[in-house]
Amino acid sequence: MSLQQIPEDFFRGEEIDGFYVEPMMKRIWAAELKVLAEVDRICRKYNLTYFADYGTLLGAIRHQGFIPWDDDIDISMRRKDYMTFLSVAQKELAKDYSLHSYFTREDHDQPFAVVMNRDDIGVNTQTTEEFYGCPFIIGVEIYPLDNLTRNLEERQTQILLHQAVYDCGQRFYQYQESGELAERIQKIQDATGVTFRDDQSLVMQVRQLADKIAMIYTDEESDELVPMYDFSLFEEPHIRKKEWFSDQIRLPFEYTTIPVPVGYEEFLRSKYGDYMTPVRNGGGHDYPFYKAQLPALPEALRASLIEKREILVSTSPEPPEKS
Repeated sequence: MSLQQIPEDFFRGEEIDGFYVEPMMKRIWAAELKVLAEVDRICRKYNLTYFADYGTLLGAIRHQGFIPWDDDIDISMRRKDYMTFLSVAQKELAKDYSLHSYFTREDHDQPFAVVMNRDDIGVNTQTTEEFYGCPFIIGVEIYPLDNLTRNLEERQTQILLHQAVYDCGQRFYQYQESGELAERIQKIQDATGVTFRDDQSLVMQVRQLADKIAMIYTDEESDELVPMYDFSLFEEPHIRKKEWFSDQIRLPFEYTTIPVPVGYEEFLRSKYGDYMTPVRNGGGHDYPFYKAQLPALPEALRASLIEKREILVSTSPEPPEKS
């Protein structure tokens, strides 16, 4: 995945499919693709396969780039590649990048990994310049795809056990405050035969155990894939056929290319139905995500951004009027 020189016109605000994408979002898109290029570099070095997923996959197929009202990049990896990536990325990532996962940070409470471009907001102006004038913390989300056993009875047992441990990891501090934590930890140890260590972070051990339960079945025991935590988040998790993710093909994405699952048509149709018809959701994810980071920017930088934004907007098409 090579990032060619981005023409300055790319960073102008424009209306796409009736949705106005402002100049700063264009810079965020470019910065996110720079992070993805770093992920791609590591995956190539270690022969790991990843796929555009969720909104990023939809964007690749429908728009040959980002969905206009999307503000992040989602990729997925088969569990084996995902765990290998976690084991090598910390030493391989370029300076200032960081890896957030159950296995690397105690404060990470999401069941997927994120590669971040920086740990501060707008303080390092050189980093901001390297990321196309984006002063925000941005990242690429990496979702693990787990094998589902063909044995339906064992599958149900795994799901229930994973749900209990995952719930404890997600609500760890809530259970700690209510006094329920010790009882729940004991039940988990009794059910799994695992004894948690006193010399390691307990919340990390619980969250890591949920992941270990998710990955217990092998390729040979499975014909289907799923992010295991979906069974805790959704009433009807979207189960994927393994053949859809047996290989990848590269398709155009903005000014570069991105790998998509070889069976993307069947996958998207099973998940979204008529996936070629855009359904605007106004952005989602509290779009744009960087609103939450604005208060942390130094005052001088905020003023500079406002000035630059006014200049960019003055040379960009007017956003469409709201109906």
